Amino acid sequence: MKGVLYISHGSRVASARHDAVHYIERVKARVDVPLQEVCFLELAEPTIKQGIQRLVERGATDIAVMPVFLLEARHAKKDVPELLEAAMKPYPHVRIQYGKPLGGHHGMSQLVVERILESISSDELLHTTYILVGRGSSDPDALATLNSIANEAKERLGVPCIHQCYLAAATPTFKEGIAGALESTNGPILVIPYLMFSGTLLHEIDEYIGEWQQLRRTEPLNGHPQLEAVLEQRVQETLEQFEEAVM
Repeated sequence: MKGVLYISHGSRVASARHDAVHYIERVKARVDVPLQEVCFLELAEPTIKQGIQRLVERGATDIAVMPVFLLEARHAKKDVPELLEAAMKPYPHVRIQYGKPLGGHHGMSQLVVERILESISSDELLHTTYILVGRGSSDPDALATLNSIANEAKERLGVPCIHQCYLAAATPTFKEGIAGALESTNGPILVIPYLMFSGTLLHEIDEYIGEWQQLRRTEPLNGHPQLEAVLEQRVQETLEQFEEAVM
């Protein structure tokens, strides 16, 4: 019997955990699989080990494991696989397929476009400076993915540039990105958090940009139907791998 395990990052902020579970519950309703569980990489329960255990106890023999992360960095490449390997040791009869994070899906650049268009008028489109703010990573693949998303969104919108900066672990930093934009224009600046949920990072952004009237930000990515559609497609892709493995 097939099952799906959704792995969210986890947070100490209760509202962020609630948003993550609520988002995944909406996706679960779109996926025609009887056994589905939500777990967290860290900072919250159920853990990955507990999520696997629940699915196996409910009768799952094929489990699609979905890393619900925006980019393919250390968590998706190393931390989750290591925890998953340990969690699967008691269940050698159970097959798993490991899915892809959301980031490389073409729908993510469209989601960035939608968030931008919600936040400005058509008259402002070509007169606004755009800054896409990522969480940040030392992984070059994660940075390349964010760059690709920015370029695709730029092409879709027909604007000259979408700048990028990072809250941690990469440059330019968030504050450097804001400073550069303020030096280059007196016009409106739109900050686009490439963050899934509200939480401490979004609060950090809001505290900083509140000092300047010309700075505005879009909503985080959660709450948009496109985000649900992307994860649903990732789940279907991963489930199909079980059929391909049999052929």
